[in-house]
Amino acid sequence: MSQIQHTPESPHGSFQDFLFRNKGNKSYLYIAAVAILIQLTIFKYFYPYAGFILQDSYAYLLSAFWNDSIGIYPVGYPQFLRFFSVFTRSDTILVAFQYVLLEISSLFFVFTIFYTYRCRRLTKNLVFGFAVFNPVNLYIANYISSDSVFAALSLIWFTLLIWIVLKPSVHLLMLQAIVIFLAFTVRYNALYYPIISIAVILFSRQKPLHKLSGILTIVLTIGLFIWYTTQKYYELTGIRQFSPFSGWQIANNAINGYRYIEKVDRKPVPEQFKKLDQITRKYIDSTHRNILVNLQELQLGTTYYMWKTPSPLQQYMLKAFHTRDTVFNLKRWASMGPLYSAYGLFLMRQYPSEYKSSFLIPNVAKFCAPPLEFLEAYNMGQDTVAGIATAWFHYKSNRVSVRLNDFKARVLVFYPILIGCVNFLFITSFLCFMILKGYNIKPFIRLLSLAGNFLIINFCFSVFSAPVYARHQIFPTLVSLVFASIMIEYVCNAAFTPAKLSSSVHTTADNLSMPG
Repeated sequence: MSQIQHTPESPHGSFQDFLFRNKGNKSYLYIAAVAILIQLTIFKYFYPYAGFILQDSYAYLLSAFWNDSIGIYPVGYPQFLRFFSVFTRSDTILVAFQYVLLEISSLFFVFTIFYTYRCRRLTKNLVFGFAVFNPVNLYIANYISSDSVFAALSLIWFTLLIWIVLKPSVHLLMLQAIVIFLAFTVRYNALYYPIISIAVILFSRQKPLHKLSGILTIVLTIGLFIWYTTQKYYELTGIRQFSPFSGWQIANNAINGYRYIEKVDRKPVPEQFKKLDQITRKYIDSTHRNILVNLQELQLGTTYYMWKTPSPLQQYMLKAFHTRDTVFNLKRWASMGPLYSAYGLFLMRQYPSEYKSSFLIPNVAKFCAPPLEFLEAYNMGQDTVAGIATAWFHYKSNRVSVRLNDFKARVLVFYPILIGCVNFLFITSFLCFMILKGYNIKPFIRLLSLAGNFLIINFCFSVFSAPVYARHQIFPTLVSLVFASIMIEYVCNAAFTPAKLSSSVHTTADNLSMPG
């Protein structure tokens, strides 16, 4: 019998009972606890220091040190660092907390799926093993970066949405609104999370007043944060804007295509862009004349133009403020945001083909097998850290080390290919699932619809917003793997009992009860 069966009210009872009184699940939890402890201990033996990303990590630490209300990145993670420092400045304890948080959130998601649908032992082992023994979780948690915290919050948010789909309640609506707010303050990749949540709430089975309260809570918390941030940037620069970073990103993405426009094909620009465009064209012409010296121009979908001093965006900023000082200054950096956003959008409209071929298409290719980027080597291959890291974590010196031959993270070489395989499996299993009339399984199809829409939006957002890297796809990859595994199990079962495919499906998901 091919089946995706719902199980919570038989014989497991509440979610707590399912976790702690079910013998098989208790074994899973014991294995997870021991595995997490052993993996973390071994990992920290070989990597005794936290890892740091140029720009990102030090910007977070500086923002935490000065208790900034705005910064180059969202302030949620710096505030987390500041709060954590009240208890300890140990980077080992911080890394351990980030890793355990990510592991627990992964298990929360996985066991919610197990609680909702009766999977075969092989499927459960595969999903559980990927969630617990995934080495990328260790490496990502070892960085002073928002990646692991954001992935954990995202998993909690998505899991709460699953419960809202199946059995909504007011306290769940409030809880997921809080989680969305926290995720949004940690990273603006959560920009589309409220859209998904609001859609889920609107189509959930609950009283209109409860729906309204859930939606208003999301809108008000996110809206107030946006208003507050915009006001702070206005006080700093005299310009109302929410995220200068997006302006820099848009201009960077556009220049990726603009650099391939021949001189004779360049179109006139509006007066407001002329000085910036002159610097950009001068840079492009000079680098093309000596491409072997400027190897960054051979890369597709690069972020070079945002960060490197020789880039036209950096040079225009320095000229606009009449300074040669390349030390980061928030006011001048933020002041460029609106202009760069408008300039980037102008270039995209003027040269859509070049933008598509030099940024969007390469980014689609990256999405299929995202580069490791900073994960390729511990601490970006450097054996020293900046002074702010030394001071914040009370290191004895600015030198860091590993108990390995070099800083290469060779165990992660497989990860980009794995992400590509998981994405492929999700698509192919979904097609087979629908061909075999899996859409008749209404409880599962509701959650599959949630997962599918999330993955589509995540794909679009990832490809259009910024270059795609593996560290940004940890959470979506787990979602893809879990749902692909369930659909593959269904298809495999159907291969042995094709005649009973639709009629034999047993489900009681409409009677789902929330955890006691």
